[in-house]
Amino acid sequence: MTNNSHPPRLIDQNRILYADLLRVVAILGVVLIHCTGELTLSQGKIPYDHWWVGNVVYSSFKWSVPLFVILSGMLILHDTKNLSPWQFLKKRFSKIVPPFIFWMIVYIIYNYRYNFSSFSNLTLKNPFFWIWDNIYRFFELPWRENIFPTIITGDVYYHLWFIPMILGVYLLTPFFKVYLKSATQEDLNYFLLIWFLNGSIYTYCEQFFIVEHMSWMSYGGFFFFGYYIRKYTIPKERWLMWIGFICFISTPFIVAYRCYLKGSYDDRAYVYLSPNIILGSFALVVWLIRFDWSRYVAKFPKFFNLMTKLSTMSFAVYFIHALLIDLLKNGYLWGFYIYNNRLGPPDCAACAIHPIFGAPIFFTVVALLSFLSVYLLRKLPKSAWYIG
Repeated sequence: MTNNSHPPRLIDQNRILYADLLRVVAILGVVLIHCTGELTLSQGKIPYDHWWVGNVVYSSFKWSVPLFVILSGMLILHDTKNLSPWQFLKKRFSKIVPPFIFWMIVYIIYNYRYNFSSFSNLTLKNPFFWIWDNIYRFFELPWRENIFPTIITGDVYYHLWFIPMILGVYLLTPFFKVYLKSATQEDLNYFLLIWFLNGSIYTYCEQFFIVEHMSWMSYGGFFFFGYYIRKYTIPKERWLMWIGFICFISTPFIVAYRCYLKGSYDDRAYVYLSPNIILGSFALVVWLIRFDWSRYVAKFPKFFNLMTKLSTMSFAVYFIHALLIDLLKNGYLWGFYIYNNRLGPPDCAACAIHPIFGAPIFFTVVALLSFLSVYLLRKLPKSAWYIG
């Protein structure tokens, strides 16, 4: 890595647009991997060609979550506002914690939906009784036995792990900023190298020597890389992009080979801190920020205006899309069933469809409904505070 600064395009003049593009790309990637994730988990239980569709798609878009963390590092670690640690944490936590609590409650209710009185029992004669009955049922849920332990030691719903992770990164950010004030590029090279080696080894050998005691680094490397790539250039960046491309191409084959060796499902190569995902994510970010988007802004102003609007919804879309996936899968939206391998109820043989066609349809419907739902929910008073 060289010692010269090279601010990427669209940072200084069009930073908001630059961030908007990354956010929209990242959230669409997240929606897609969650739409196809169950195909990969069904290895050995579904036709092999169906599993390969999920494997290829899932592998190709695993950069989406790292992209969110890298973007945060780009913006937050370069923020020149002189905030105290408590001011910084108050600012960040006030934007994240209220929506997180709101959506945790939503998913708790959804997980225990059979404990509540259904909408079929709601009539014009007894709306208040129905409401109070469900409020009572809410407080009668197994909070102490199941729900609170899940909140503290697990995840209420599978995608909500991201929020405690990013909050943990934010807790360390004041220390990161102190370090970066005096850190040279060589210092950052060292940190990123140690982090890369730590994550790569930990993915395949958790108990290896000192690696098992360095889990605090976790996603911090993605955060640091966001700062790094905005300030510095990497020599032979084209080589990095090719290596990253090869990593993504090879990932589905690595997963298939490890599943074959193990005789069952093995997802190590999917892990965000695996070397192939790290290098692939880095390569994609380098390409995105070095590409000269400015020449397209004048040609397609409506498209980029749309990206700006969609980016403001990305946080809320992250929260709601998993709910919509399950609602569509189970036909809870007015009896409308759709999934990545069928366009109808599970018992309808004629509704089966190959995932190579079904997955794009399912993803498109979930993405559109997610943005539409957020757009409508934003009409509620003070919704940005609790919706996201």
